[in-house]
Amino acid sequence: SDANNLVPNDSNNLRDVFVNDLVGTVANPPLPGIDPLVSAGDCDRDGAVDIPDIAAVVAAGMGAGQIHSGCDANSDGSVDAADINCVLQIIADGDKAVCVVGKGKG
Repeated sequence: SDANNLVPNDSNNLRDVFVNDLVGTVANPPLPGIDPLVSAGDCDRDGAVDIPDIAAVVAAGMGAGQIHSGCDANSDGSVDAADINCVLQIIADGDKAVCVVGKGKG
């Protein structure tokens, strides 16, 4: 898919979310009412990626507003079961979690 085509449910669109060392997931473009900087996997926005985020991912379901929210932990453009696995990896491995797309500055 075209990397410049910001379609929320396009699983190949890696520009939906950028992750900077798991410090923050930056919405591109920023969405109204959504904090533009939130940690990948921090679906409940409490400042930590932890077990309650798993329940939050389940509750979030799919939605354009959720893609930029931290619930799309693996930054693939959808909120689904893969994000539950990714939250578990982030809890276990922190910034070494391989499921997070686009780690590093950029």
